[in-house]
This record gives sequence, C-alpha cells and structure tokens, in this order.
Amino acid sequence: MTPDQSAAEYERRINRVIDYIADHLDETLTLARLARVACFSEFHFHRLFRMQLGETVNEFIARMRVEKALFLMRHSPRRTLTDIALECGFNTAANFTRVFRKRMGVTPRAFDLDRYWQDRKIGKDDAIASLYYCQRTPQGDVSGFRVQTRRLPDLEVAYIRVFRSYEEGRVPAAFRALADWAGRRRLLTPDARWIGMSKDDPEIVPLAKCSYDVCLTVPKGTPAEGRVEVRRVPSSLYGVLEVRGDLDLADRGWHHLFKTWLPRSGFQPAALPAMEVFRRSPLAGWEEFDVEECLPVKTL
Repeated sequence: MTPDQSAAEYERRINRVIDYIADHLDETLTLARLARVACFSEFHFHRLFRMQLGETVNEFIARMRVEKALFLMRHSPRRTLTDIALECGFNTAANFTRVFRKRMGVTPRAFDLDRYWQDRKIGKDDAIASLYYCQRTPQGDVSGFRVQTRRLPDLEVAYIRVFRSYEEGRVPAAFRALADWAGRRRLLTPDARWIGMSKDDPEIVPLAKCSYDVCLTVPKGTPAEGRVEVRRVPSSLYGVLEVRGDLDLADRGWHHLFKTWLPRSGFQPAALPAMEVFRRSPLAGWEEFDVEECLPVKTL
C-alpha cells in the first residue's frame, strides 16, 4: 500500500464514522460503537479521530447535534424544543439547553435564528447545517522526525501504577520507588530498560483520573511484591521515533506519529498501549528526554 493509498483509507474510515454519526444522532454513540464502524482499535480510535478532525469525538457529536437542532428549529417552527432535543439525541430538555448554551452562548429559547442564518449565509436545506469531512492528511514529513518500524519481543515488566499522574512530582517519585525496589533485588542490570506507558487519553479521561505505569523490564518469573506489580507486554510491531529534547519536543513527536506518519504508513494502531522507552534514565531528571516513542501497529 502506497502512502497516498494509506492516507485515503484513513480518510474513508473517518468519513464513514462522520456519516454514521449524522445518521444516528438520536441514538447513544459510544466510543466502542464508533471504533467498530471505523474498523480501528477502540484503544486508539479517539486520538486518531481528534488528530484527523481537530476536535474530540464528544465535541464533534455535540456540534452535530446542535447544528441539527438549529436546522429543525428553523424549518419546523411548530415543533417543541423538547421534541427537537430528543430527535437530536439529547436525553432531556435540560441537557439540550446546557449543551446548546455552551456552544452558542445563549439558551435555545433566547437564540436569534434569523440573525444566525443571515450571518452564516446558509441557504440550502441540508439535514445538518455543516459536515466537516476529514480532509487530506499532511503530505510528507516536514518535521525532521524519522520513524522506523521495529518488532519488539515479549517484555516482562515490573511496574508501579501512578494515579493523578499529571500532578507534579508523582511520576518521578514512582520511578525512584521502583528503582529502590529493583536495586534491593539486584534487578538494575545493564540490560534492564525503563519504560513508561499509559492507557488513559487525557482528552477522554479527566486529568484527576489519568494513570501512568512506570516500568522496568525484569526476568520472567520475577514475583510481584507490595505496590510493585509484574505483567507481560506481548510482542508487537511498533512505529518507533527517537526523540532527544524537552517535553515540548516529546509532545510534538507523539503528534507526528499519530497525525503525520500513521495515516500514510500502511499501518493502523494495534490494541496495546503506546510506550516510551527511556534511552536516558528517568532517574537523571526530567528537563531533557532521550526516549523512543513506540506506537504499536498492525497492517491496515
């Protein structure tokens, strides 16, 4: 599959989801349901959608529902706002009012429909006022990042799960605690690798509930103890990006992996967490990073 064919397949899948949302706005639209429509892993679907369209799945659905409500308010003036709310997928009139006011600045009853339509110069009877279809993905690599594909073997990891991981100091403290545990057991060998991974996307999960696993590779059969758990990370193919720099560069690396490289790669995400494999020990400080950002993938 060529890069252009790969990018086109991503666009088709995301646009298929957009069409599905438009046709089922009056139903409950869960991430799992939409991921199945897209034929993407539920684990990574939300981030793929956001990278392609610039808004989260929930934001997009809310906008589509409000736009459909605006259409019905203009062209079905005899219908009650409660009826319109239910047809657009809002379970109560109060929920409709809350979402509408958040997006439009006023309640549905106070909204000036004539002024709104005049300002937007909308004159066609679409079922939904606007469908923002997925556009072409970025052409080529303008970032200087270079991604390789590499198969990593099964990994046995000891880990400490850090809740409220976005609070300053909690993740470094967990790395130190895991290092103390491993040091006492003579597990800090030259072959041991530090890894960080998270199953939570902060666009979905409130920051207060986000977790991050600080991990160290250990020999098979290493027992769990206290707050240190042990698990296996199965072998997978990964898109691997080496990043050396500050936190901003690391964030841009992940953005590049998902938005620029992945849609043109011929791969889609596998149902495993992405990982940060530390080439420079996290115990050495957090001002500079030297990591391999690893995105698990499978053939598109």
